Amino acid sequence: MIELNLTNLKYPNDTKKEFPYAWPIAAALEQSGEFREWMLLKSGLQGREKGAKLLDREQYDCRKSKPAFWWKDNYCGRKSACPFHACGQTDLLAVFKLSDDNCVALNIEVKHPGERPLDKDQVDSCLKRAECWRTNSTRPKRILPHEQSVTLLVCSEAFEKTHGALTQLFDRTISIEQLAGRISPYPLRAMS
Repeated sequence: MIELNLTNLKYPNDTKKEFPYAWPIAAALEQSGEFREWMLLKSGLQGREKGAKLLDREQYDCRKSKPAFWWKDNYCGRKSACPFHACGQTDLLAVFKLSDDNCVALNIEVKHPGERPLDKDQVDSCLKRAECWRTNSTRPKRILPHEQSVTLLVCSEAFEKTHGALTQLFDRTISIEQLAGRISPYPLRAMS
């Protein structure tokens, strides 16, 4: 179990409901090599997870707006010239340099309990956005270059059962219950 260091946590004013589910994942990726390896294994990258370096500082540095969080609010805007038409935002984007010097991006969509149902358009947008960002000619400058991308859905086991066919369109699914067994606190409780 990874006990997260909450000392320097900045809880955003515009907190979306996925924040308590996404922030602990990002924090655990920063704070624990064991968790990074587990996430990469769960992402289907067996044999490439050992010694992977999270490029969190590099992600932050390539963003002109200098957001509060390196992982949050990565998007293709409506004015984007993206040929994939993948407008929207990714809940959590984490880019890693693997032991073979290739980079991989985990494009993580978080569906918290009580969130609106998953629909085909949202799934298509997530998949297209991952493809757009992997492609050199279409990737926005604020996204780090990477040779491979994996789309991950984080949701409850019940959500996965209810939306089975759509959840299977993501490369992988990780349950909130699995994460709660690995990270503490998970999900993050409201800060006072």
